[in-house]
Amino acid sequence: MYRTYRYSPPASPGEAAIGAKIMAQSFVVAVEQEQTYVDTLGHDHLRLVRHGDDILGGLVLLPMGQWFGGQRVTMTGVGSVAIAPQGREQGAATFLMGAAVQEMAQAGVPISTLYPAVQRLYHQVGYGLGGTYCLWDIATAQIPEQRPSLDLYPLYPIALDPHQLLQVDRQLSWGQTHPGGLDRHPFLWQRLVNPGEGDSFAYGLGSSQSPQGYVIYRQNRDRYGPTTLTIQAWAAASQVAIASLWAFFAQHRSQIDRIQWTGGVVDPLAMALPEQRASLRSSTQWMTRIVTVETALAQRGYPHGLAVELHLDIQDPLVDTNQGRFVLTVRDGRGQVAPGGRGDLVVPIDALATLFTGLRSAQALRTLGRIDATPAAASLATVLFAGDSPWMADFF
Repeated sequence: MYRTYRYSPPASPGEAAIGAKIMAQSFVVAVEQEQTYVDTLGHDHLRLVRHGDDILGGLVLLPMGQWFGGQRVTMTGVGSVAIAPQGREQGAATFLMGAAVQEMAQAGVPISTLYPAVQRLYHQVGYGLGGTYCLWDIATAQIPEQRPSLDLYPLYPIALDPHQLLQVDRQLSWGQTHPGGLDRHPFLWQRLVNPGEGDSFAYGLGSSQSPQGYVIYRQNRDRYGPTTLTIQAWAAASQVAIASLWAFFAQHRSQIDRIQWTGGVVDPLAMALPEQRASLRSSTQWMTRIVTVETALAQRGYPHGLAVELHLDIQDPLVDTNQGRFVLTVRDGRGQVAPGGRGDLVVPIDALATLFTGLRSAQALRTLGRIDATPAAASLATVLFAGDSPWMADFF
């Protein structure tokens, strides 16, 4: 049956509460927990879908940034996409997400990223697979004992300030070497330092005058299981700094049974261990949408030493300004985009996202039939978007 929907922010705290209740029901969490999340984030970040006078669902928008090609790309995260049971399988979710993409496009947002519960829905509105989010763990007994090469100093309770940690991230150029990494929204920083599930502890590496990294973690003692140290966030300027973190974790072996963290399939913490003792417990993939083609391609970084043109023909049935031919000109690691060109590489908008993040190469996408490109264009695009496998340590 055809239904007409409307999309808007909540008109009152009562409407925001209805949205929070639908989200709580959908994600099987306490209503109070989801209400606190929505209230803390701010009702201006909430969007609702309606049929007549009935609110059928909603989502939240998180403006932040994400690193690709060594450059920060402005990104809006989408979270808590939920539809009430009586509104499911009737097009409400597709309408909600399509309206959110249109809103972001009108605002000039370059890209959007989310964690899908069902990929099919997000493919319909132009999202493609972007990178990995993996859970790793290792027994502390498997970590070699050694003294940290760098000093560690407590940041908590003395000065656990998200803004201070953000500055350390940027000083270390952390995101520039970790494709997919977040320039976190303030809410995500607050959730790291105040997780609501026990205390967080934080230590800096090196010195406060010359920081070499940091780690934020919490500890959990299971009455019937292992005692676990969970790394919530970390940064390190060098392999020496990473080795110092592992030496620090090894010093917890008298009380902590296991260390766990989130990262990528190709994970820098796991790879820094002298032996392959860490276990990959689970893996999922996040999705990205190129919302504004010209801005996204211009903000991303590219390999230095090239002066080339890539001629694209982009297919985007949802955002008209993305549809058609564009020329990406790359010089000195930066890109400029202009309409026109030959259209040597024909790419649907969801496949462009997978190419953009570096999850799959243009040559692989061509082999899979996801893009149609001349051999020369596929080879050039493979070089331009090459990099380490993209990953995120944050879930939102």
